[in-house]
Amino acid sequence: DVAMAFSFTTTAYVVGGQGSIAYMNDTWKYDGASDTWTQVQNFNGGGRRSAVSFAINGKGYVALGQASTGLKNDIWEYDPTTNVWTQRALFPGSARRLAVAFVVNNIAYVGTGDDGICKADMYAFDPSANSWTPKANFTGTPRYGAVGFSVNGRGYIGFGYDNTLQNRRDFYEYDPVANSWTTMNSFPGTARSNAVAVTCPNNKVYMGLGYDSLYRNDWWEFNPLLNGVEEVLNNGNVSLYPCPMNDHATLQLDQSVLDLQKEISLRIYDLNGNLVRDEKVNSAQTEISRGNLSSGVYLVNVSAGTSSFTKRLIVE
Repeated sequence: DVAMAFSFTTTAYVVGGQGSIAYMNDTWKYDGASDTWTQVQNFNGGGRRSAVSFAINGKGYVALGQASTGLKNDIWEYDPTTNVWTQRALFPGSARRLAVAFVVNNIAYVGTGDDGICKADMYAFDPSANSWTPKANFTGTPRYGAVGFSVNGRGYIGFGYDNTLQNRRDFYEYDPVANSWTTMNSFPGTARSNAVAVTCPNNKVYMGLGYDSLYRNDWWEFNPLLNGVEEVLNNGNVSLYPCPMNDHATLQLDQSVLDLQKEISLRIYDLNGNLVRDEKVNSAQTEISRGNLSSGVYLVNVSAGTSSFTKRLIVE
């Protein structure tokens, strides 16, 4: 329970948490290729739970959290090549538990949490300089037990239990270049805390579980290109062919999509999340010309009202 974890290409590490004893410090390595678990060097920060964790440049990090001696503000780096934990510069904010972290361009952003009151402050950790920098406060209500993740060079925070004594379902996007927060569409499921999120190579995020007065087992897809979680059109309603394409592809819409009587938009994004084409669709069959699309992989999104369809398109 409330353990920490970080992962690399084919391996994952699980650290501490609460189990047979209240504060555990064991570290376990999971090898996805062989489907095996191996115990490695214990976490040197002592028994710990409710901390944040992340990975940068082949190193794992565990920071903050709760120990038998109280709340913590330290951060520890794990090197899997040497199997050694090393303490790094102390977190400059207050010691706390149930904070969140996300990583953008090899910089970790850590904040929110509970130090006796709900927090909204944010700090950036640069492991190459071993330094922390204050950043713009999270603009949602102060909270703990939120979820944090990053995709397409942006960070996101949502869910959590806030200073109004309520679980939340709001979401916010952080732009590290502008050091600013933007409100996103709210999660359409129940408000909750202690949920989980998984970022995937297709620039989508899958999230769910958590606690909303009951322990939840639902699972949702978040697409930041569409600003939220939306109802997904069936593959049978929309088709795109051929893929890969050379000079052109055909977008075919089922009559049921046209019957929605909503404005239908066709948007094409590159894998960095940049919008490269935006046009309207008004017929069952639309030709997509190659035009200025260079060879590569793109995301083609068709949306009609709150319904949407996203498909990968390979251009040769």
